[in-house]
Amino acid sequence: MSTKYLNILKLIEIEEKRKRVKKEKHDSDVFILLLCIVLVAISVTLAFIYHITKNDWIKLSSIVLLLLAYITLPVMNAYKIYSHRAKIKRSFSLPFRDSVDLNIKSEFFIDGKYLPYLTKLKNEELRLGILEVKHERTCLEKRMTLMIGPIDKFGILPGVVATIATLIKIPGAYNWVTAIAYGYIGLTFISIFFYQLIMRYDRMIALTELALEIKSEASKI
Repeated sequence: MSTKYLNILKLIEIEEKRKRVKKEKHDSDVFILLLCIVLVAISVTLAFIYHITKNDWIKLSSIVLLLLAYITLPVMNAYKIYSHRAKIKRSFSLPFRDSVDLNIKSEFFIDGKYLPYLTKLKNEELRLGILEVKHERTCLEKRMTLMIGPIDKFGILPGVVATIATLIKIPGAYNWVTAIAYGYIGLTFISIFFYQLIMRYDRMIALTELALEIKSEASKI
């Protein structure tokens, strides 16, 4: 059995990556993510220093930076909405068109480019490939549930609440609320990666099923 199927899936991701690098919004998203990571790293470092020095100002600085990391994502997204307010106003008249251009058009052309390559593969290779992709997706989803739980249902709210609660209790000692405040944002970063990977698995599964359907219809003619 060849690995052509797997190579095609990898080529799709590589081409998507190249196209996204050229987009300005991708650069801003990366900047926001890096900013959050830097804030969290400094906050955690200050937390360790606090445990050594027991300086309440260091503890306060650590928690404030952590709170800033939590609110950076919604604040920066709000800023992006404001900076593109003219385009957003125009999108109210044709929202579906703008959604297609932003979220579907690129993937549509890439999938259309590689779909013929998938249809040229043997049915056995496609079926085996989709079996393995579905299996890995299921395993990933279970690992994700075990590690981060239903974080998609709560968003960043529990972390923000825990951080504010910790801030109010200063100069009290650290407790389980503080552990939630620091740990939850780490789970948030992990969930971003996991959910993107889950969505990619779903898309590759759908694309492979389409290739099998096309081959099945062609064989009936």
